[in-house]
Amino acid sequence: MSTRKKKHQTAEKPIPVVYSRHDGDMLKREGRGFSIPELKEAKLDIQTARKLGIRVDTRRRSLIEENVKSLKAILKPRTHAKRKTKKAQSSERERE
Repeated sequence: MSTRKKKHQTAEKPIPVVYSRHDGDMLKREGRGFSIPELKEAKLDIQTARKLGIRVDTRRRSLIEENVKSLKAILKPRTHAKRKTKKAQSSERERE
């Protein structure tokens, strides 16, 4: 067994939720993957989602807010403030 870590590992992977009809009731269950509209709403493309280990179901077309919130919660720690280059810092100083 290999002890290498994967390149893109996340602490916990979000589980997609879908609603299915059963005898007139709506049942909540685990889905196969996140739909494309849910990924777009979370500002994530298919290739990046798959690199991060997030499952994608291209057959689903529904947009469930619960899924979008879980995707955004996972992506929130990954966003970092952009660092300014020395050139940008010096140009700001000249303007002041």
